[in-house]
Amino acid sequence: MADKMPKVKPVTTPNHSPDFSIDFSHRPPPPTSAAPQISMPHRLEPAHAFSRQDLGALTQEASMSATPISLATSELAILSALPSLADYRIPQSTHLGDADAQGIRMYKGRQFVEVAENQFVQVVPDAESGLFRATQARELNPSGPLLKPNGEGRFWHAVDSHDSLDRLASLDPVHRRMSVAERVRDLYPQISDEEVATFINQHLRSDPFGVMKRLEKEFAMLRDELAIWSAGEVSPRSESSAPGSAPMFAAERQAREQFSAMLQDIWQRKSVSRWGYGDYHFSSSVDFSGELPRLSTRFEYVTELILTAPVTSVRIGAFLDSFPNVQYLMVTGVRAEEFPSGIFQMRELRELTLKNCSLRLTEMTAEGLSRIETLTLLNLAHNPLTVAPHVGFMSELTELILHDGNLSNVPSGIHTPKELGVLALQNNNISNVGDDLFDIPDTQSLFVGLVNNPLSHVSRQRIEQYLDNSSLDRKIEIQMDEPLSEVESDSESSESGFGTDSDSD
Repeated sequence: MADKMPKVKPVTTPNHSPDFSIDFSHRPPPPTSAAPQISMPHRLEPAHAFSRQDLGALTQEASMSATPISLATSELAILSALPSLADYRIPQSTHLGDADAQGIRMYKGRQFVEVAENQFVQVVPDAESGLFRATQARELNPSGPLLKPNGEGRFWHAVDSHDSLDRLASLDPVHRRMSVAERVRDLYPQISDEEVATFINQHLRSDPFGVMKRLEKEFAMLRDELAIWSAGEVSPRSESSAPGSAPMFAAERQAREQFSAMLQDIWQRKSVSRWGYGDYHFSSSVDFSGELPRLSTRFEYVTELILTAPVTSVRIGAFLDSFPNVQYLMVTGVRAEEFPSGIFQMRELRELTLKNCSLRLTEMTAEGLSRIETLTLLNLAHNPLTVAPHVGFMSELTELILHDGNLSNVPSGIHTPKELGVLALQNNNISNVGDDLFDIPDTQSLFVGLVNNPLSHVSRQRIEQYLDNSSLDRKIEIQMDEPLSEVESDSESSESGFGTDSDSD
């Protein structure tokens, strides 16, 4: 037959279609020999450490009759370990621009303040204290002292012991009688003595009393916001007049309270995850309706977040805004509709799964998503996406799962990630596969799923030609529907290198 389809060379190492029906975290479990630890967030600091004497003074119990000034004198030994501001000064080698009302100068997206005549320091906002912290250009985590402008507002100086005394004087009577270590223990009741010392060394070096006061207020605010949210309007999934609606209403209320309690526990470092990652991991099944709480508190130490809803009656809202340092995010069944803006704040995001979230992408949100260059996995399956994100900037991407996404085009840039191993595009509306697919080397170990797509005759011919001209050590596998009119026998079908509907998910 003149127009007979050319036979495709068999794959030397047969690949198997991935099973996309199973959700799991790609993060490997820790070694079984390692006991779960409650870890504290870390910041790189200069090589300063507390002496045994400093820690002894810090953890010493205060007498009930001790005055605030005497207590401050014993605890201010911590301030002797302040890093020197001289280590962060830079000469004015270029014009840094004019200072704004706060005395901050902008140059190439970085902020600088003047600490002496023609002496400048680069600064970044410090989330813990609300002030600015000195940093060096090469630092990923700023390690310098906290800074504040002087009375005239021109020059900035490091926060000193006088600031700490002022903050201590403003404490309530109960906290005045507690040492810093006792207050850390009160806020995080399950951490060990070693972790108390680590927390003090890493986070309370510059402004112990100010930071502790901020954390205590933050936890009080978290409890208040969750109490208001838990007691708010609950909409049962059935009519209020229906039999059994009262128990359902009570069950949803209880589910909200349990969710609130879990959030408080994870903030206080009480929870140890099933993976053994301690307070870095937060996982919950969301069995209530309405919107997840909008919180002022930031869970900056949580690096893995998993939310699963049995039914899509709960909305994500602004909940993700409180988790800026998540690296592994998996949300299933929680309605998002619009792409959650909080994800754009996750600067170290590695794996992103938003499955069955009623998510639609616009040209703008797809562009923003394409700029998350740190991704190794992107799973947006079972969503009415309509628009496919560009993946050319995701150089470390290994899995792109967009099946059942109402897509009309293959995502652009798929030839760029050299380690891409899975491209799942089944059950979409793709007719034209574009050009990027054929720029992928046939020796790249890659599964491409195109089953249940209305591929045009031209696209099919291009795929057949690409595979027919591939090398003998071909590792790429392209799975699509075989046209029944072209199938001559079962044996030829088995040689073609293409899957059939029965092979699809």
